[in-house]
Amino acid sequence: MVELASAYLNPSPQLNTHANQLPDLLTRPAPIPDPAIPPQGTAKAWALSRRLSDEVRNAIVTACQEGVHQQVLADHYGISLSSIKRLVRKTRVSEMKTEA
Repeated sequence: MVELASAYLNPSPQLNTHANQLPDLLTRPAPIPDPAIPPQGTAKAWALSRRLSDEVRNAIVTACQEGVHQQVLADHYGISLSSIKRLVRKTRVSEMKTEA
């Protein structure tokens, strides 16, 4: 039983190193971010209507209606799959509103 406990309770040297650094990390003040440097991953969204012309958007919707896979279209036009789906969904909704 002692052998089993010692096998599972054997801390790694990395854990000991991090445990020794913990008090220093808790007392160190947090770094203040530089406002001149924008945070990564916070790029402004670029509207699909400004990225693609009306002709390209119509071509995407037509291709979807003809059975082309949405992922293939996303790769071809260099936009995300969710953008393709949103474009197709908005087109369907606007078509439904004009029919009513």
